[in-house]
Amino acid sequence: MFRKLTRDLSLCAAAAILAGCGAGPSSVIATGGSSASTSTGSTSSTPPIKPSAPATSITQPSIYYADDTTGPINVDIVAKSATSAVYPLGSISGISPSVDAAGNIYVYDYSAYAIKEYSPAAITGAPLRSLPVGPGSNIAGVVDVMASQTGEIYIYDGSGIAVFSATANGSDKPVRYLSVPAPGVNSYETFTVDRAGLLYVSNTPGTIYVYGASASGTAAPIRTIHGPSTNLSGLYAAVPSLATDASGNLYALCSCSQTNGSAGVNFPIYEFSSTASGDVAPIIASFMDPAMYPYFGDGNGIAVGTDGTIYAGGGTVSNTSSQCTIFVFAPNASGATSANSRIGVYGCSDSPESRIAIN
Repeated sequence: MFRKLTRDLSLCAAAAILAGCGAGPSSVIATGGSSASTSTGSTSSTPPIKPSAPATSITQPSIYYADDTTGPINVDIVAKSATSAVYPLGSISGISPSVDAAGNIYVYDYSAYAIKEYSPAAITGAPLRSLPVGPGSNIAGVVDVMASQTGEIYIYDGSGIAVFSATANGSDKPVRYLSVPAPGVNSYETFTVDRAGLLYVSNTPGTIYVYGASASGTAAPIRTIHGPSTNLSGLYAAVPSLATDASGNLYALCSCSQTNGSAGVNFPIYEFSSTASGDVAPIIASFMDPAMYPYFGDGNGIAVGTDGTIYAGGGTVSNTSSQCTIFVFAPNASGATSANSRIGVYGCSDSPESRIAIN
């Protein structure tokens, strides 16, 4: 049910899961941007139409998400303004996308064994910087990676999180390393960094650890969110994705069942206050209306815009479709709710590396 993808890059152990491991150099590929209409709130959709000619630019602002439907996982790009089924505007070789305050996009290019940063306007060309990982580097393996708003790069290796400066490049070493609790059974392993630099780690079902902005070594969490009131408790209540908003509130996409009357709902989104600690209830709980979206079954990423709009990825548009969907919720959406819009995309990954990022 859950995937924990610690990668021993010296053996290319990811190859069994990530087709194309070691397949060659990274690239940013423009692919176009034609679309086909789909009705908001419907469980059926017209598949996206592949454009006949490459796009000359990528519309900004954009949504970045991991797509594992056609061999090696790429980070696909769609316009944030899209409201229907769309073909990606472009793709970047890699997984685990994140975006800093300047709009630069960061990915883990596992085929090149490197964390790479690209300009938001880049269609082709070399990355702005590249940090090698794997044998002979400062990081032996990668489970998840994310850039902070200021451009620091955080790499989770399964035992702890290495932090590289906003200017680190090439063989530069991390400025600090934080040990975190060992991952739990049946758990995703993910984290997020808020605008103030606070670090939120979820690698044990039912628990979110909060660390200070400069935490290193064996520093203890400054807060822990855990207990039955959080709705995150239970053996299988893992969290595949975390995000924060401009106010520092925390959003957890939970791999657990919530009840709306007699209908079971998977993957609810819980919002916690910026100071949440202990056995505390979320301030808002929202989830897909099961009558409208019965196939939201594979939560695979969450991002929150500066205006509070929530972008959640996961689930197919039907029980026979391979087309995935990014759902867009209004700020402060609560309860069983229909998304404002839904963006049909050409597939997505339901593994921990399948972050959604926006700029």
